[in-house]
Amino acid sequence: MGAAGMNRDTISMECLKHSLVLLLRDNPIEKIHITDLCRRAGICRATFYLYFDDIYFLQEAVMNDLLDPLKNLQANSCKDSKQTIQAFKTLFDIIDSKKEWYHTFLADKNNLYFYLRFRDILIGIIHSYLPQGNCEKYYDNAVAGAVLELINDGLKNGRTFSLEDAFLSIIQLLNLESHENDTAFEEALFRA
Repeated sequence: MGAAGMNRDTISMECLKHSLVLLLRDNPIEKIHITDLCRRAGICRATFYLYFDDIYFLQEAVMNDLLDPLKNLQANSCKDSKQTIQAFKTLFDIIDSKKEWYHTFLADKNNLYFYLRFRDILIGIIHSYLPQGNCEKYYDNAVAGAVLELINDGLKNGRTFSLEDAFLSIIQLLNLESHENDTAFEEALFRA
C-alpha cells in the first residue's frame, strides 16, 4: 500500500520505525534520544508519545513487524520437499522485503533479544518442515545456526553472496532437490 492509501497515524508510526532502524545502524539503542529520532522522522515528540511510551516500545514494535510474518510459516507443518522449499523461499522473500531492517537487527548479533527470538522462530520452522531424528533438539539447533549464518552472509550484501545465494545454499545443504520420496529425503538429510 502506498503512502496515499495510509492514514496519518500509520505514516507517522512507519516514519518512526524507519528512523529508528536508520539510527540503530550507527548507535546502540541506549544512545538514541527521542529528540533525534523525531527530528529524523520529521515529527514532533508529542506525536511519538501518542504511540509509544519510550524508545524500547518502538523497538519492540519494529521487532514484531519483522518477526510476525515469520511466525505464520512456523504454524504450518509439512515434510514434503516442495512445500519445504516453498517455505524457505517465503522466508527469504519476507527477509528480502525489509533486508536493511533485518540486517540492522541481526548484524553481529547487535540485538541479542531479537537474534534469539529470530532463531527460535527458525527452529520452529525447521521443526515444522524437516524430518526429525533421534537428536531432534540438536538437529534443529544445528540447522538453525547454519541458516542464520547463511542469512547473515546474504544480508551483508556483499558482491559475492546475496540472499538468493543463501537460499540456494540452504536448499543444497538440506539436499531438498534430489530426493524422490520422504524416506530418501530423510536419509539425505541425515547424511548431510
